[in-house]
Amino acid sequence: RNAFILYEAIHIASMVVGAFSPNMDFLIACRFVMGVGLGALLVTLFAGFTEYMPGRNRGTWSSRVSFIGNWSYPLCSLIAMGLTPLISAEWNWRVQLLIPAILSLIATAL
Repeated sequence: RNAFILYEAIHIASMVVGAFSPNMDFLIACRFVMGVGLGALLVTLFAGFTEYMPGRNRGTWSSRVSFIGNWSYPLCSLIAMGLTPLISAEWNWRVQLLIPAILSLIATAL
């Protein structure tokens, strides 16, 4: 649980800081930290998930989680495609970092 909170905090903080980055170099550094936090978070969550799942159902539920997780990429792309025309060019990429940060905070609180 402590590792989950730590990696989630790293990921959320780097998204928020990256959303207000003053230049591309700083944004790239923030994206690197985001990737480290998210990579560690995914490993921690999957390991924790499989640890508490009964052995007879572990494969079924692991494949379901992977299936649902893989649908997030096209779904997020469709949402971004719908939001892009509604937001100014200056804030477009910033909003696309802030929305997941807010949703991650909500998911962490639950």
